[in-house]
Amino acid sequence: MRVFFDAAEMQVKGTQSEEVKKIIQERYSTGYYKPPERAGVSYMLSPILRTYVNPDANDSVATSNIPT
Repeated sequence: MRVFFDAAEMQVKGTQSEEVKKIIQERYSTGYYKPPERAGVSYMLSPILRTYVNPDANDSVATSNIPT
């Protein structure tokens, strides 16, 4: 979530989208954004889940509506 908040803050301050992208990429490469310490449940709370079925084989995407 931190990256989304940072991007929104930069956009509000008037930073150009190309610059926001560059800053975010730099922060990822320097380790500014840390991976989560444990698994979360946000993917389970989403009403619509879109994911690749088998990204190694093709670009087919599956959509699930939860709860059905």
